[in-house]
Amino acid sequence: MTEDAQLKIRLPRDLKERIEAAAVAANRSWNGEIVSRLEKSFLSPPDKTLEERLISLEEEFADFKLMVEATYRRM
Repeated sequence: MTEDAQLKIRLPRDLKERIEAAAVAANRSWNGEIVSRLEKSFLSPPDKTLEERLISLEEEFADFKLMVEATYRRM
């Protein structure tokens, strides 16, 4: 059985809060959110076309919108 590697990292507080909010919005754990975002970053080749970059930005914006909505619901 392969164990997952465990890491201890330092994050700026605002980044940690953004990750937590995004995890809540996506109904994932903090770790799940980080793993998902890292995996996505390796799926796309570095030389994207403009159209591909726009699609990525739209997806990131949708994630951000979910995060903001989740934040407002918790207030």
